Amino acid sequence: MSLTAGSVIIFQNTMGPGMTETVAKETLENASGLEAGTDFGLAYSSTLNNSTHPSKDVSNGTKVVGGITKRSLKVACLILGTITKGEIVRVKDIKTAEAVKLLEESYKDVNIAFANEFAHFCEKAGIDFVKVRNIINPLKFSRMAGLHKSRDSYFLVEEAEAVDVKLRMLSLATKINDETLDHAIRLVRDALRSCQKPLRRAKISVFGISSLPNRKRASNSATKKLVNQLKKRGASVKVYDPFFSQKELLNMGYSAEASLSKTVEGADCLVVAVAHDRFRRLNLRRIQMLMKQPAAMVDMGQVVDPVKAERVGFVYRGFGRGVWTK
Repeated sequence: MSLTAGSVIIFQNTMGPGMTETVAKETLENASGLEAGTDFGLAYSSTLNNSTHPSKDVSNGTKVVGGITKRSLKVACLILGTITKGEIVRVKDIKTAEAVKLLEESYKDVNIAFANEFAHFCEKAGIDFVKVRNIINPLKFSRMAGLHKSRDSYFLVEEAEAVDVKLRMLSLATKINDETLDHAIRLVRDALRSCQKPLRRAKISVFGISSLPNRKRASNSATKKLVNQLKKRGASVKVYDPFFSQKELLNMGYSAEASLSKTVEGADCLVVAVAHDRFRRLNLRRIQMLMKQPAAMVDMGQVVDPVKAERVGFVYRGFGRGVWTK
């Protein structure tokens, strides 16, 4: 290992409280023969999402930093200060910094779970969830409701159980968010059934593989699981994402074409999985004409106007948008 005396190691990935100072520290010390806090510095930093807007530059986010020693903390803050424009908040130890990130991510998951339940209610009650959301605060709720993978929440639930604490609300939230994937499959099946087509052997185009809207981030994406579930049920699936090239998508194991048009050509159903702004400006008429008739659309990203989609001929289903007529 190339770790040398005088180095400073800063972890930034999500960890359970104490893992940096136990598992990570011991691994580094065993591999290098050096002692953390004496021969090299060790710190942890998490970036808080200060904005409800998903395309916010993460370099502007607040950095929460903890160090194994005062010197480690000081040097880590100096280093991070050169690469971030946001505020740097120092906390008393690494464990506190780790807990800050877990709380933020888990709080978000609980809010998404409630939004998912409310969207499901709107769907059944003949209400458009998007209209309700936009009246309250469109930015605040822009990332709520839809496909979501609660990786960090599962991690926190496991960490809590290790110290004999049951996080009941968080456990339920992760279950609700996971069930949204099953609901997406039901919407696809229902849309195809209205087109007199079975899910088995259907050709499906999925738009969006990012884990966040308007970001090139493939890690922790719920789309991968959606694609696998559709293929498991006998469907043929191709994906498209404007933030990824065809080569990148193929390397990640997806079936992909070089363009949006090629992706939807001959498809029975289009699934909008991620709320990229680009998908709000789709030429619905052109896409519908390229697809195999009658064409179905399932909007899990809540970015397509149901009225416009039906007007151009789609059999439309949208998560939380209980206003479709076909």
